[in-house]
Formats: sequence, C-alpha cells, structure tokens
Amino acid sequence: MSVEEWIEILKTIGVPTVVCGASFYYIFKKDIWSQKEREAFQKQDAENDDRIFLLAEHSNQALNNMSKSMDANTAALDQFRHLLVKNNGGR
Repeated sequence: MSVEEWIEILKTIGVPTVVCGASFYYIFKKDIWSQKEREAFQKQDAENDDRIFLLAEHSNQALNNMSKSMDANTAALDQFRHLLVKNNGGR
C-alpha cells in the first residue's frame, strides 16, 4: 500500500481505529509466538523427563545388582565362617 492510501484510511476511519487494529494484530501475533514458545518448552521438558526416568531406572538396576552382589558375598562369608568353625573345632 502506498502512503496516500494509508493517509486516506486514516482520514476515513480515524487514528484511534487504526491504532486499535494494529494493537489487536500485535496481540494476535504475540499469542501465536507465545504458543510456539510453549510448545517448544513442553517438548524440551518432555525430553528431559524421559532422560530423568531413564536415569532413575538405570540407578534402580544398579542398586538391585549391588544388592544381589552383597547377598552373594554374605553367603560366601557365611560358608567361609562355617568351614573355619568346622575345621578349627570352634576355636
């Protein structure tokens, strides 16, 4: 649009109406921008949640493996103690 057309619009409908229309347009665009920003944040947040849950799962598996190893170690030490008691006659 040319400058003359803009001036004609201003004369016809008035400056407040044009400013009001521009404001509504800006608010509309800003709403779209914020929606895209929220979607990007939610996607990133979901990815971070997935990584945290995976880390927690691996941590639980590591603790379970350590518990099994400790149980096996305890059983081996119990057998060793029983052999010592058996061979030394309880001394």
